[in-house]
Amino acid sequence: MTTDQPRSRFFSRMRHAGFVLLVGLACAWAAAALSLQMA
Repeated sequence: MTTDQPRSRFFSRMRHAGFVLLVGLACAWAAAALSLQMA
């Protein structure tokens, strides 16, 4: 498919944003757990 459809692009962008958000949450949770263990 060479036709660029805005809807598919929007869904792919939202899926990518959700993946980035999940990775960020995992990193923040790991950092908090490490800081709690260090304290």
